[in-house]
Amino acid sequence: MNKFSKNVYELRKKSGLTQEDLAERMEVSRQTISNWETGVAQPTLDKAIEISELFSVSIDELIGQQSKSKELHPSRVLTNLIGQTVTIRQKVSENKPILFDEIVLKNCLVKDVSPVMIKVILMKKKIKEEKMIFTKDIELIEKEN
Repeated sequence: MNKFSKNVYELRKKSGLTQEDLAERMEVSRQTISNWETGVAQPTLDKAIEISELFSVSIDELIGQQSKSKELHPSRVLTNLIGQTVTIRQKVSENKPILFDEIVLKNCLVKDVSPVMIKVILMKKKIKEEKMIFTKDIELIEKEN
C-alpha cells in the first residue's frame, strides 16, 4: 500500500463512508475505490482532484508529499447541532441533476458530524431515512424552532 492508497483509505474511514458511499459520490464502482485503496490502481488526475476537494485536503497531502499540519476535526458549529432539528439547503450542482425536494431538506435531525460530512435523519412519509451530506455541498443550515 502506497501513501496515496493509505491516505484515501484513512480519509474515507474518518469520514464514516463505506467504499460504496465513496464510489457513488465519485461516480465510479466500489471495486475502483478498493483498487485505489489497495494500490492496485491509481485514479486519473481529475478523480484525484475530486478526492482532494471532497475531503478538503491538498493534492500534496493526498499523495503524501506533505505531512498534515493539523488533524481534521468537525466544525464546532456543526458539532453543536447534534441532536437538533435543522433545515438544510444544498448547493445546486451543474454536473448532477437535483430535484427541488432534495435541495431543501426540512426537519432533519442531526445525528452525527465528521470533518467533511453531516449525518441526518429525515422523516419522509412517516419513514425514517438516514442521509449523509458532504459539508461542501451545503449552502445553508438553519436551526428549527
